[in-house]
Amino acid sequence: MQLYHDVQIGKISIIVQKSENPNFEFNCVSRNWNGFIFVVDGDGEFIDSSGTHKLKKHSVLLLQNKAKYIFRGGKNGIKYITTALELYPANGFEALELPTFLNAEKHPYILKHAEDMLKIWESRSPFYVMEARLLAERILIEIIRIFYNPSTGFELGGRLSPALTYINQNYDKNITNEQLAALCDLSATHFRRLFKEQMKISPMQYRENIRLHWAIKMLESQMFTISEVADNLGYSDIYHFSKVIKRHTGNPPSFYKK
Repeated sequence: MQLYHDVQIGKISIIVQKSENPNFEFNCVSRNWNGFIFVVDGDGEFIDSSGTHKLKKHSVLLLQNKAKYIFRGGKNGIKYITTALELYPANGFEALELPTFLNAEKHPYILKHAEDMLKIWESRSPFYVMEARLLAERILIEIIRIFYNPSTGFELGGRLSPALTYINQNYDKNITNEQLAALCDLSATHFRRLFKEQMKISPMQYRENIRLHWAIKMLESQMFTISEVADNLGYSDIYHFSKVIKRHTGNPPSFYKK
């Protein structure tokens, strides 16, 4: 896998929830935008060049612009959140080698983020576009982490999967190696050694990388003070947060707010 660390979400055209009846069928001959579809309820079918995929709650579709596909409602109809957005580069999903279809049943936080993103979009608050884009990028990052460790290309899953999922969902909380080892039914010593072998970094470094990613995103959004970012991401105080940012990036937090 060739990694493209600069894949970004740009303009968002729409985020909307739709409900379709059992006879619904949409035949797309050339999609105009990139986007996600998150199935909220019901069932259906999605057909593209990769095959036929059965849809149900927690199914996620990652659609490139110019994609061709058929989207159908099942016997119970289908309810879903759909988006239209720009990616940089435009073929970002393909560049990341992500599949068109994802069963995120074991990752329910993906749908929760999508529902939160929809609420933000519908709120039309002063910063709703920026907030929705932040959540869309978070969803993309977490989808990537289901398949790959962005720094090593290691495919997620297997023995470490429960720990990786827990870190991805709780990076803003206090986490111990003992907690993570118990989730994987391993001793703390064996867990740390296996994690380092497969991920090339320690469990706490992995968690810190995720926190730093979101810290920089929140600072760059101009929507949060440095103190609010530190508090939201679980740092003990603003001084500790500033020290960590400077040590890992070479820049103080104020650099990312310019």
